[in-house]
Amino acid sequence: MIHAFQVQDAVRYGLNAAVILNNFKYWIAKNKADGRNHHDGRFWTYSTVKALTALFPYLTKNQVEYAIKGLVDKGVLIEGNYNKAAYDRTKWYALADETQLMVHNPESISQDSEYHFGNFRNGSSNIPKPIPDSKPDNKTDNGQFDEFWNNYPRKEKKKMAQILFNKLSQENKIKAINDCKIRYVNKERQYIPHPTTYLNGEAWNDEIISYNGSNNSAPIMPPAHKRPWI
Repeated sequence: MIHAFQVQDAVRYGLNAAVILNNFKYWIAKNKADGRNHHDGRFWTYSTVKALTALFPYLTKNQVEYAIKGLVDKGVLIEGNYNKAAYDRTKWYALADETQLMVHNPESISQDSEYHFGNFRNGSSNIPKPIPDSKPDNKTDNGQFDEFWNNYPRKEKKKMAQILFNKLSQENKIKAINDCKIRYVNKERQYIPHPTTYLNGEAWNDEIISYNGSNNSAPIMPPAHKRPWI
């Protein structure tokens, strides 16, 4: 297996920290490109010391802990916890300065001339992809749906709404999350569709209709004796 690091990071923070940091940079950049794991204005990746020790077998648990602590203490990494379960101790990591992220396609990281690659096995010139996240990114859809659900003002048929939400493209998920925060502000519950109706109809593409000069007020009904349908 070939592991990569950025030479300037190795000079600044040490070789062990540079290898771990390179892996974090890759996955944070990929999550940013995919619009995943975005919390508190930053993009994150996550792992445990045990998993990182398995991924980097030439590093001990203490070396991994020391390297990460050094990166946090020096203000390179920020630690967080966005796990849904209280017992989940998986740590999340973001870059304090996201300008460090690769500006090109993360899949082509091995072609960046600023990166140094060492062959630890058989002298092969084939450059594999960087080491993947230690856990699958199955938190992504749940996390985004939770954000949608928390912001949608009408809470009904949650299970079906989640199924419909998870079928959306990443672009439409983000549109739905942003749109539902403003579309129904101050509207009475009776004028707010079920979340399943909203998702099925892709209502984020609809015009926000203005009633009585306000985008957020309910329609004004005429007096009963003037209603043509009575």
